[in-house]
Amino acid sequence: MIRLGTDQPVSALPLLLAELRHTLSDGDTIECCLTPHSTQDWTIERAVDLAVGAGFTLNAPPTRQRENAHMDLTRIRSLSDTVAPAMRILVVGLNPSPYSADHSIGYARPGNRFWPAALASGIVSIDRDPLHAVQQHGLGMTDLVRRTTARADEVTGTEFHQGFGRVEDWRNGCNRVLCVLLDWVVGDRWLIGAPQQACRSALSAADLFMLCLTPADSIPTVD
Repeated sequence: MIRLGTDQPVSALPLLLAELRHTLSDGDTIECCLTPHSTQDWTIERAVDLAVGAGFTLNAPPTRQRENAHMDLTRIRSLSDTVAPAMRILVVGLNPSPYSADHSIGYARPGNRFWPAALASGIVSIDRDPLHAVQQHGLGMTDLVRRTTARADEVTGTEFHQGFGRVEDWRNGCNRVLCVLLDWVVGDRWLIGAPQQACRSALSAADLFMLCLTPADSIPTVD
């Protein structure tokens, strides 16, 4: 049984879970107990969201003993959230590609323009290092869906909408964070098209920005 977060705030758990995931291989299982300082928002549902965001699936329903959340987890082929309370920018992708999942780095494929653009703009200082980006520059990274697919249109609309709540939890936990929706092009017909109001209400639009780094005939926007 691995215990994480003892005497630490709930906000420390995502990076602790990411570090745990990096010690495992896809398909490995592990029993984990999350033991942070209890706060009003520390619920079993929150614990599940953190585990999913870290790139795990649950093998059985989680249990709670006093303030501790016990979970039986399996590492999946995916990515881990790199998020922290001091974030200034949260980059939100659709879901991991196989190449990124296999390298444990979002937008890792050679030729992807995210990291060169981030370096050129000065918002990061080390290429393809998400942990350094969030710890040193306040640039967090997540995806709406943690299931890896070769094409974003293989993910269902239900999966995308289920991811809204997890992302919004992080935005609510930060004093001020710019939420960047990166390359929502394949999924735009469902996510940013007709039900645009659903996206607007799920991710508060006051700090919402959409950026596309891939060619497209039509780039949707969120005003």
